[in-house]
Amino acid sequence: MNTLTEIHITTHSKDGKMRDMLTISTSPYENRFCKKMSENKDLICHSCYAFRLCNIRPSLRHALEKNSILGKRLLPKPQLPVFNSRWVRFNSFGELLNLLHYKNLIKIAFKNPNTMFSLWTKRQNLVQRVKQVPKNLILIYSFPELNPHDLKIPKKFHKGFAVFTSKEAKARGIEFNCQKKCVECLKCYSKNDTSLIFEKKK
Repeated sequence: MNTLTEIHITTHSKDGKMRDMLTISTSPYENRFCKKMSENKDLICHSCYAFRLCNIRPSLRHALEKNSILGKRLLPKPQLPVFNSRWVRFNSFGELLNLLHYKNLIKIAFKNPNTMFSLWTKRQNLVQRVKQVPKNLILIYSFPELNPHDLKIPKKFHKGFAVFTSKEAKARGIEFNCQKKCVECLKCYSKNDTSLIFEKKK
């Protein structure tokens, strides 16, 4: 559960991967970075599910567009949501809009010290510009390429997340360790020994 003012919190379907997870996301249609990345056939963004879902669910697109406020001004503490959830995900849809967006997410994590937040992003240049990050924020580098060869995790990040085809994973001896339900796996939501998470391309 949460209380909020201007920020939209997404709740996910009970039969989906994100069951029982709350997320704060933005629309890819509001993000120039997302649009550019989706045009490249060699990148996983070319198969972006957020674009597809926003196309078939206008209500979702409208809700995510509401969160563009995160990239427009630094939100004061009273306007930030309060959670009593154990885990919250940043960017289940979309991407960081800009540095201000990232700073607002950090403020949300600082305001909720008893919740573990995980942020997925490909924009390492933004993450590396901020020195102080709360202990309850896990930074996950989302490798842009499908079947990436370089699996080095950039500085400032705790983990890396990569998507592979079954054929490529088998050829390289990679085992998929991203399970069907996030709440049953929690590799991305806890500081553990797993630094690389591999997901099978849908």
